[in-house]
Amino acid sequence: MIEPEDVPGYLSDLAPYLSLVCEGQIIDFSVRAGYGPWLKIRVPEPGLLEGLKPGQRFHVMMIHVPEDEMPASKDPEKRKAYKASQLAGMMCNEPGFREFIAVTYGEVCPDAEEAAEWIRGLCGVRSRSELDSNPAAAETFRNMINEFDEYKQGGGV
Repeated sequence: MIEPEDVPGYLSDLAPYLSLVCEGQIIDFSVRAGYGPWLKIRVPEPGLLEGLKPGQRFHVMMIHVPEDEMPASKDPEKRKAYKASQLAGMMCNEPGFREFIAVTYGEVCPDAEEAAEWIRGLCGVRSRSELDSNPAAAETFRNMINEFDEYKQGGGV
């Protein structure tokens, strides 16, 4: 059996044979009908994404990093998973997301505030912060994110 403290050494030894070795953080996951399970993982450096293409296949190995282990990033704020309300706020500022709303739902949202209003209406909440505490609203929001991801994969944005 490999002891947890020995894992970094083994990974270093295997690095020449692996496409990517780094610490990642699960951001979101779901199971979609007709598409199956999916997982979004944050990696520490944008350069690690160079050469990747949608549809590429990989063998995946995940080794849990104990909560008490120091994070790979020295800035803990960069490692926090986003709450649904935070993600909604960031998405509203993206022109591509507002384009998705117009193309998919026929609603024109020329700015971030209009997009925020649209999300609140879609999810049936008065404030985006309710996405963090209202399970039904959070599920509606997650489903919409899945649609947005499919839109992007289909060539939109």
